[in-house]
Amino acid sequence: MPMAHRRSPFSRPRDPEVSSDPRIRSVIDGLRESSEPDAGSRPDPAFKTELRRQLVAVAPRLIDEGAAEPTSSRTDAAPGRNPLLGRRHGARVRPGRLHLGRPLAVVGTAVVVLTLLLGGSVWISTNALPGDTLYGLKRASESFQLSLQSGDTAKGKQYLQLAQTRSNEVASLVGQSAN
Repeated sequence: MPMAHRRSPFSRPRDPEVSSDPRIRSVIDGLRESSEPDAGSRPDPAFKTELRRQLVAVAPRLIDEGAAEPTSSRTDAAPGRNPLLGRRHGARVRPGRLHLGRPLAVVGTAVVVLTLLLGGSVWISTNALPGDTLYGLKRASESFQLSLQSGDTAKGKQYLQLAQTRSNEVASLVGQSAN
């Protein structure tokens, strides 16, 4: 069985007007019939006049805000940013351009906050004893520090430091139970 040709998701879809599929043709014909204006669905002339008056009144403001044709050049634009669009007056929006400034700032801030919280928790857990809430975090940070050591000498020194820490913890627990 021959494999059907797959179109790219970025390619333009085929025009249904030229389709030879009878189902598509019937849908197109039905839509065409339902969209043909009849005498009762035409807008009232007073409505058209009022709408035209409003559009003419709003047009200069839209042009000043940069809603003009993209090919027009504006030399009389006032400096400053449009508070609704978040860009300079008259600035053109380039299609397909992705602005990452705000999302990167949010992610960066979240990373900094989480790093500070984790770092503070690890620092507070340095005096934790077995049975304390932060003791697991203390042991995890010690394991992480041990994994960063390279070479047998450095790891041996780290193991000795951890043994000294466990000895101090035992002494503290014995001192607490004596009181």
